[in-house]
Amino acid sequence: MTTVPVSGTSRALGARHRSAGFTLIEVMIVLTILLGVFGAVLISFLVGRRSHVAGDAYVQVQQEARRAVDEMIKELRGSTTDRLFLVGTDTVVFQVPNDNDDDGSVTTGGALEWGAPGVADGCIQYAFTGGQIQRTLLAGPFDSEAQTCGDAAAGEPVWTVGNHVEDVTFTATTGGMRISVTTQMTEQLAGDGQSATITGRAQYRNL
Repeated sequence: MTTVPVSGTSRALGARHRSAGFTLIEVMIVLTILLGVFGAVLISFLVGRRSHVAGDAYVQVQQEARRAVDEMIKELRGSTTDRLFLVGTDTVVFQVPNDNDDDGSVTTGGALEWGAPGVADGCIQYAFTGGQIQRTLLAGPFDSEAQTCGDAAAGEPVWTVGNHVEDVTFTATTGGMRISVTTQMTEQLAGDGQSATITGRAQYRNL
């Protein structure tokens, strides 16, 4: 039997052939590292996204609460203690000076005419209902003792002055009304809620 010697060149080619490519362990190590890097990037993105959504939700609920409080204060400033009553803590009914006889003035014989815009002898009602604050014009007549002002005026729109509302509290103070509005919005991404409470005070008109 003749033994054929293996030349140096053949041994070198075999070594290079065996070293070409990666072993299974090496591939798994690389994949593990890549998955770790990708996971870290994804977590960082989700955390940043959640913070952005939370911040945006807080700004929205704060603006919504502020808008509602400012709208109500603007009209309540025109009222007085004897032209206003509370229904519980979340509903207020009141009158403001109104040109009931359409003569271009809100006074008759030196006395103020009281009512609601476009509704002679009517009232304005702000009420918390179904997560909103709604402004409704009531047909009247105003009766402070019975605390009534009729039903909703026919043909008059109901305005929404606040959305995403969680709580509203009207509190009578000396010569005015304290209003507290809490709004809340749920983050779609995280399922958490952002809430904001805004408080304002309406000082009644001086007669």
